[in-house]
Amino acid sequence: MDDYLAVARGKASALVECALGLGVALNAGSAKAIEALSVAGGYLGIAWQAANDVEDIWGCPSITGKAARGDLREGIRTLPVLAALASDTAAGRQLAAEWGVGRPDDAFLDRASVLIEEAGGKATAERVSTEYLDRAVRALSKAGLSAACQDERSASFSD
Repeated sequence: MDDYLAVARGKASALVECALGLGVALNAGSAKAIEALSVAGGYLGIAWQAANDVEDIWGCPSITGKAARGDLREGIRTLPVLAALASDTAAGRQLAAEWGVGRPDDAFLDRASVLIEEAGGKATAERVSTEYLDRAVRALSKAGLSAACQDERSASFSD
């Protein structure tokens, strides 16, 4: 998990953190707001990465716009896979026995997605995503933003 979080922090998390922090800094925001939004962005990036890992395995390609189970096909150990492999469950042990043996075909991808879910990998990734999203919201609450900025009803794309 530590390695996964380190990679997520270096990818999606760093991008969102930078975007939010720079946005406030470029608009002469307070140091408090810059820090809070940067922290929120870091958490939001991890939340997004964990949700994206779930979407890669169980998402609908017509909605996501990407091939189903692409990371599994490439042998990428996403959060659901890592959680399943670390689960010490029968499904996790079966996944470990089959992981990396030969070129993954559709039958393996179907079986792997079931094993990952049975081993708790999907639930773990969803929990991590929710946990980091909650952290992001708490960090945003410390930014000292005006009520208008915090009220979603005040946001308008027609202006």
